[in-house]
Amino acid sequence: MSRAFGLGTVRIQTAGYSSGSSGGSIAEAVILGVKDFEELKDAILTQVRSLRPVAVEAAAEAGAPRGVNEAILEELKRIRGALEKR
Repeated sequence: MSRAFGLGTVRIQTAGYSSGSSGGSIAEAVILGVKDFEELKDAILTQVRSLRPVAVEAAAEAGAPRGVNEAILEELKRIRGALEKR
């Protein structure tokens, strides 16, 4: 019925999203009743393709204050040393 009024649905799903137990794909976001839905889809795809992929681990590391990684490493070395003395 929506198509009769020139409206459509845009479903957004990323590669990292779980497909669910039934094996079918489940959209992470759904935008209903969109006029010019093809244009919206094309705009979203253009934006996504222009972004550089970032791993979750890399994003967490990038936001860490300088020296935090070194402090974590030193603490792990102290813990390892304590465990080896047992």
